[in-house]
Amino acid sequence: MVKINKFFLLIIYLAILSVSTVVFSSCNKDDDKLNTDERVSIDLLNTDKYAVFEKTIFLFENESYVIKTPVSFFIQGFSDVDYSRYLEKVNEITIDAQKKSILYTKDYFEAYRLPYILAVFLESGKCHVYDKKSKETILKIEMERWSHFPAPLAGSAGRKFFIKGELFLEVTDIIS
Repeated sequence: MVKINKFFLLIIYLAILSVSTVVFSSCNKDDDKLNTDERVSIDLLNTDKYAVFEKTIFLFENESYVIKTPVSFFIQGFSDVDYSRYLEKVNEITIDAQKKSILYTKDYFEAYRLPYILAVFLESGKCHVYDKKSKETILKIEMERWSHFPAPLAGSAGRKFFIKGELFLEVTDIIS
């Protein structure tokens, strides 16, 4: 009877040993790297002279760049806020666009949302980017998705946008 118990203990020990080997080998430190996809080129709107730009919403402006999109594109293509707030914002922007020809996203959204709103339109290419310094329209940008998952259920992922090869915007879409 004692010999059978030792046999079962040996089986249980071997089972635990094999399971722990699998678990610990899957936590390999070599996986602790930043993964990036290839950069993809995104075509942008090549002019802001279209009739649709009669009503414009500025997505971003600084000393180097102006980034804008037609209000109609903004209303159709924006989906970064929850549904109930989205409808409220669309209504507000639509009403204001009847009175004004130029609107600014910063007047409608919290500051922490603005980079994500900008990223939506840069990724889709449905915006016009003007370089103030060179006084030219930027026709293409590049985007790179990145991810970093050093352990199971721990990591982050996002997107980087490059204008003329230089990092312009980086957003973190996922943190776990």
